[in-house]
Amino acid sequence: MNTGIPAIDQFTVQAVDQIRFSGVNEELKYSVEIIPQSITNRVLVAIMDQRLLTGMAVAIYPATGEVCDVANGGGVIGYLSHAPLNPSSPLHCELSIFRFGRNFVCSVVIAGETFLYPAFSCEISEPMAALVGKERHNGDSHFNWNHLSVELQELNGVIAA
Repeated sequence: MNTGIPAIDQFTVQAVDQIRFSGVNEELKYSVEIIPQSITNRVLVAIMDQRLLTGMAVAIYPATGEVCDVANGGGVIGYLSHAPLNPSSPLHCELSIFRFGRNFVCSVVIAGETFLYPAFSCEISEPMAALVGKERHNGDSHFNWNHLSVELQELNGVIAA
């Protein structure tokens, strides 16, 4: 059984899209269905910089429904109410980032349940990657995902402080 809060380097990740923030005030929505292959392996959905140092990353443990922040030190941010999850059933995940200048306010929706995610502050000069992944176990790095959607739009009428 998994214990403790995982680190992002414990996951095999795959970049599925790139995002380049271009404005000062923007909203980014990344939506994907990830298909856990095992109830005992965490899955990951993230929007991170290329070095996996800045952004948001959520690990989901299908056995308990535990949802963790693995990028910003937030630890457990909640639990899915319908755990354990059925292996091989699609799990709809949506990450939202609202950018206001250097500040990024985030939220997560997993299987229709909303979780608040720690905000972060940074300068973005390089593209960020939309990622999917799973916990590394015994060299098996196979995982499935589908129904990818990435939308970036400017927030009109919002003034950053």
